[in-house]
Amino acid sequence: NVTGVQTVCSSDLVSGRGKQIEGECEKLLRAGGGFVHRNEPRMAGRIPVRGGLPDYTLIRGGVAHYVEVKHGQGTSLRLGCLTAPPDGAKEPAGVTSIQAATMDAIEAAGGRCYLYARLDSPHGSAAGFVSWRVWRGWLAEGRLSVRPVELAAVAAPGI
Repeated sequence: NVTGVQTVCSSDLVSGRGKQIEGECEKLLRAGGGFVHRNEPRMAGRIPVRGGLPDYTLIRGGVAHYVEVKHGQGTSLRLGCLTAPPDGAKEPAGVTSIQAATMDAIEAAGGRCYLYARLDSPHGSAAGFVSWRVWRGWLAEGRLSVRPVELAAVAAPGI
C-alpha cells in the first residue's frame, strides 16, 4: 500500500518478510558479540498471548539489552501507544501498552531497551536500532508515526 501505512508487528512475524527482518536484527546483534537469545512469544496453543519479553535479549559487558522488532511498509512506521485506550478499543499498530510497560520496567531495573525498526517506503528505506527512550519520547509527545528520514536520523547500525 503506497499511500497508506501497513505495519507488521513482532506478534505477527510468523513467516515471510517479518522473519527476514528478525533475522536481520539477530545477525546485527550477534556481530557485536555477547550472548544473544531469541525470546519466543508466549502462546496459548497456536495463539500468541499479549505480553512477554521483547523479541531479543543481548547480554554484553554485564548489561542486559532487550530488543523489540518492528517493521513497516508504506509512507511511515506506526509507533504504537504507552497506555491502552480507556474504552477498551484496539490498540494502534506498533509498540503495545504491555510492551511499553515491560520496557519501562526493564529500564527501571537497570537494563536497556531498543527497537530494531525497519521502514520500507516508496520514499526510501531506513533501518536500525532506536533506544526505547527516544521511541518513548515520541509516544509521550503524541506522535503516531515516523517517516523514513526521521527514523534514519535516530537509528544506529548496532547496539
